[in-house]
Amino acid sequence: MDRAPGRKICYRIDSNGINHLACQGRAVVAKPEHLPFRDCTFDFVLCIGVVQYLNRADELVKELARVAKRGGLVIVSSANKEAIARRIYNQLRHRSQTEQIAAYSVYEIADCFRHAQLRNLEFMGLHYPVPLSTVSKHPTSLIRNLAVWFALKGEKSYEL
Repeated sequence: MDRAPGRKICYRIDSNGINHLACQGRAVVAKPEHLPFRDCTFDFVLCIGVVQYLNRADELVKELARVAKRGGLVIVSSANKEAIARRIYNQLRHRSQTEQIAAYSVYEIADCFRHAQLRNLEFMGLHYPVPLSTVSKHPTSLIRNLAVWFALKGEKSYEL
């Protein structure tokens, strides 16, 4: 792998196939819970819209933390099961077994981050239908309940 300074190497992990990469990186087909990379490989690990399709968020977060360098950042975004809009939507529509997603709360993912030795957690809430986002280290229950999607950012500890 070319590690020239300033060069961005992007991987897209996809268990269903390979799609076009906007970052012009490399594509790797793998299960998100078993990434084919060495420990402490990446400065930044971004996981968007994957965790809510997995039954074990802790396994995914642990694996993302494993491939992050010490001091590296891990960001995971997910559908928010605490969101008022999501709870109303789920009550109004008939859901088949194949449509079920395992949405998580902010606290459930935060616990996964802590168990994976990710520190300095920061919450970002994405609100709908209002075009608003919030960033906080300690989100209030109102903010958590309004955020339809959230992202958590954590830093891999140097003390491992």
